[in-house]
Amino acid sequence: MVIGNKLRFAIEYNLVKYCYGELRLYVDNACITCFKLDNVVFPYKGNIQNIVDWFRENLEIIKTEEKFPFIVDGNTALELYENASSFDSEDDEKFDSWHDKRYDWQASHNWFRCRENGFLIDLFFRRVEDKIELSWDNTETYKDYGVRFSYPKGLKFIDIYLFEKIIKNFIENFEIENRKLKNVAIRDISN
Repeated sequence: MVIGNKLRFAIEYNLVKYCYGELRLYVDNACITCFKLDNVVFPYKGNIQNIVDWFRENLEIIKTEEKFPFIVDGNTALELYENASSFDSEDDEKFDSWHDKRYDWQASHNWFRCRENGFLIDLFFRRVEDKIELSWDNTETYKDYGVRFSYPKGLKFIDIYLFEKIIKNFIENFEIENRKLKNVAIRDISN
């Protein structure tokens, strides 16, 4: 099932069983979630429900013009997040507070925690004016497993209204299709 237009912005998913399946995120006709392993290209495979839940919880936050919580150098969400990691303090309270705020900001602007056991791209989402920024650097992500992302590093901007429409349609469509699979699984168990 493709939600959106791959030439601009789209999410394609295929449920294999309740909550689980394959997911591809396209920006400008590039599947940024696809990766190579042993010279075979794969989409993200795993718990798609986690991604749906994350978007449901964070879409409104992503759409706000919330500023990054610290004054650090950086032009992208990825750069801001990485540059904020170098903060250090002898004061444990200041140190903990800084890194707690950084962690909280990441939790609402990056879906990487949704990966469970799958190879999901480490991807930031942030509003910049009337666009949603997608920024990522996965040149080292899962490298020890032999994974190489098709588009390891990038920065793209999606119109905010298009982004919101696609994400909301994805959530709604997924919930309908997933419910069907749940009902099938319940019938199978009952028989």
